Amino acid sequence: MNRVTAALAGLGLVVAAGLVAGTAPAPSVLQGPIPVGAAVGQQAQGRDIVVTVQGVALARTLRSDDWTGAASGVWVVVRLRAETRLTSGAVTGSLTVGGRTWNVSDRPPVSLDQTSVDPGLPVEGVLAFEVPRSALVDGAILQLGRSPRPQADSAIRVRLDLAGAPVRPSLRVDAPQGVGS
Repeated sequence: MNRVTAALAGLGLVVAAGLVAGTAPAPSVLQGPIPVGAAVGQQAQGRDIVVTVQGVALARTLRSDDWTGAASGVWVVVRLRAETRLTSGAVTGSLTVGGRTWNVSDRPPVSLDQTSVDPGLPVEGVLAFEVPRSALVDGAILQLGRSPRPQADSAIRVRLDLAGAPVRPSLRVDAPQGVGS
């Protein structure tokens, strides 16, 4: 009887360990971003970021005072208002369409991700993504945060409907500007 009890107890422990291992969250869930959903025009607040996507425009060419850049596909230009809550630093993002992800382009010299944003001091600017025309579909996901792929930190996620949006031949983009609260 002692051996049977020990064997059953051992088997029970193995089954319990299997259940614990099988139901534990994957590392990507434990270390991945903490999503905060928002819509265009709606303010979203994460741990260290407050963002409002003000609008989205599409263009073949972007221009600023000292720079002009043609896209091999299309520029997706996101206008937003952002501020940090705890520490100064960049606000950046990524755009995901159908399982494919693009980071903010480093080509436009006036991109918001190249500006340090200070706590409590909102800034308006643009983030530009250079994507192929095939990415212009409904259901694109814009993810904004302190890094393109935040880990264990909030990520503002905004659904963008790009299908059917007009593609301008050229669009002017300006350097980020501070705004009154």
